Amino acid sequence: MMILEPLESDTPKEIVKNNQNNLQKIRAVLQSLAKDEDMPFVDFLQKCDLSDETYILAIRSGLNRKQVFLKRNVKDVRINAYNIGILRIWQANTDLQIVLYPWAVCVYISSYMMKSQRNMSNVLRQACDEPLSERKNAFHLEQISEPL
Repeated sequence: MMILEPLESDTPKEIVKNNQNNLQKIRAVLQSLAKDEDMPFVDFLQKCDLSDETYILAIRSGLNRKQVFLKRNVKDVRINAYNIGILRIWQANTDLQIVLYPWAVCVYISSYMMKSQRNMSNVLRQACDEPLSERKNAFHLEQISEPL
């Protein structure tokens, strides 16, 4: 595991541009790989024509904030982060992330709690948006119109 930070803000523009070009090379090589194609990381770097150091600088050039990078096989680039010990115990899908920013956890939990509201049907949303007085009148009309 490695925590990478964005490039320093005072990094010369030509160095930033060079690293961003290297990042595009990395993405292109990853896109060109067959779905389950595996290769040693050293071969992957050779195919990108990068050293370990230039690879890390390229990755950092694409970051806006600190980010955790897990040691993975090249073929696992499309797989979410996982912990093999937890997978063996839990035996189900997990979506684990290391927390670097406590505020991000608050935002994630809040958006998860509000998820049901986003999926609310239009009719239910309209009913929730109607003034309370209209709902009371509708309820009163239903009681009156019901046969005894």
